[in-house]
Amino acid sequence: MATSPTSSTTSLCLILHVNSITVCLQALKMSSFLLWCSGYMAPEYALMGHLTEKADVYSFGVVAMEIVSGKSNTTQKGSDDTAPIIKWAMILQQKGDIMEIVDPKLEGEFNSLESERMIRVALVCTNATPSLRPLMSEAEKMLEGEMEIDVS
Repeated sequence: MATSPTSSTTSLCLILHVNSITVCLQALKMSSFLLWCSGYMAPEYALMGHLTEKADVYSFGVVAMEIVSGKSNTTQKGSDDTAPIIKWAMILQQKGDIMEIVDPKLEGEFNSLESERMIRVALVCTNATPSLRPLMSEAEKMLEGEMEIDVS
């Protein structure tokens, strides 16, 4: 497999020659490419192709955050909300505004302890370091309140 990178002022193109097939991966900016990868796939898989037993845990955490927040992880065209959902939630959690993550459409009609627990489980499941993510069985116990949640 031979690779030959080329670049211009507007794009980055990596041409891969695999078994006589040419593939061009192109992104306007490297940061845009990284945001594209940050959807539901664990970072280690999206960026390096390393599939670990914790990759599904990451995806679960993203979906759990979507449920509790009422937001989609994918940016809708024309939306002002461009930050990935997990980054947005981590910022609010670090500010001490964790309950601001809960879907405002619920209008306060929810169990705050269960909502906070789900947010914290989602955050620990989406840790960028696979070894710091829980096993799915541990995430289940955390959601049920049978295990402590360590969001560092």
